[in-house]
Amino acid sequence: MGRRLYVGNLPYSATEDQLTDLFSRAGQVDNVRVMRDMATGRARGFAFVEMGSDDDAQKAVSQLNDYQMDGRPLVVNEARPKTEADTGAAQTGAAAGGKVVAAATSSARIFQAAGEKNPAGDDGQGRISPPLRCYSSTIQPSRRLMTRLP
Repeated sequence: MGRRLYVGNLPYSATEDQLTDLFSRAGQVDNVRVMRDMATGRARGFAFVEMGSDDDAQKAVSQLNDYQMDGRPLVVNEARPKTEADTGAAQTGAAAGGKVVAAATSSARIFQAAGEKNPAGDDGQGRISPPLRCYSSTIQPSRRLMTRLP
């Protein structure tokens, strides 16, 4: 078993300190990361905890799976590596509730799509696209995903 654990069904009020205190009952805690929404900063309801050893991780899973935290039963199991399907840029746009209309790969297209004047100049034909929102992919920073504003 690996040392990195997935902790799901967290209350949105859960903090890194609370999880560190809870998981330290099972052994040494190296790192705790509560996943947060990038736009709002609000917790997303899950976290990753890295334990000091494989034995500590196994002990944490057996002790804390279904543990009640603020009335919610925690789901604790070994973290699985991300697959390519989990990290796609299209999934980021869909999660944001937008309709994908274009993928921009250059700064000129991003400025044009945002309806702003590109400091390097326009597209040469005087066209300005309607306002679009840009979401970045964490895997490929150069890829941008454009969605229409509501």
